[in-house]
Amino acid sequence: MEKSASTLLFSILCMCTPVCNVAMGDEIYKWIDPKGVTHITNDPSNLPDGNEQIEKISLDELNPDGAQDPSLYENDQESVISTEEQELNDISEEQKLREEEGKKLYWRGLALELKNREDYIKGEMEYTVILRREKKREVDWFLTNGYAADYLILDLRYLEDKLKDLNTKLASIEKEKELLSTDARKAGVSPGYLRP
Repeated sequence: MEKSASTLLFSILCMCTPVCNVAMGDEIYKWIDPKGVTHITNDPSNLPDGNEQIEKISLDELNPDGAQDPSLYENDQESVISTEEQELNDISEEQKLREEEGKKLYWRGLALELKNREDYIKGEMEYTVILRREKKREVDWFLTNGYAADYLILDLRYLEDKLKDLNTKLASIEKEKELLSTDARKAGVSPGYLRP
C-alpha cells in the first residue's frame, strides 16, 4: 500500500511541475517568422536561429484558455491574410509556369519524334542507295558475262521501289512538320521550341 501511495504522489508531482513552472514565472517567448506567422513558446530550444525579433511576454498577456490576447494580433492578422494571399498567388504562378513548361515539353517531344523518324528514313535511304548501287554492278557483271540475272534484276527492282517508298515517307514527314508548326502556333507555343 505504501508503495502505491508513493507512486501516486510521484505521478501527481510530475504532472504538476510543468504547470507550476509557467505559473511561477517561467519565461514565455513570442516572435513573428518571415512569413508573418506569430509563434508563442515557453521552451527556449524552440526559438528560431534567424533574425526574428523575439519578445518575452508575461502570463498575464495570455487569455485564460491559453490563447494570446486578441489585441496583440491586430497588426499581425492583416499580415497573415496577406501572406496567405501571396502564397496562393505564388502557387498559382508556379502552376502556370509548370503548365507552360509542360506544354513546351509536349510540343518539343512531338518535334523530336518527327526528327527521329526523319533521321531513320534518311539513314535507311542511304543504306538502300548503297545496296542498289552494288546490286546494279552485280547485274551488269552477270549480263556482261552472259549469265542469267533474272533474280538479281528482281532484287534491283525491289530496292528501287523501296527507295521510292522512302522518298514518299520523307515527303510526308515534311508535311507533318509544317502541320506540327501550325498546330503549335495555334496552341500558343513559339516555333523555337520545335527545334530539336
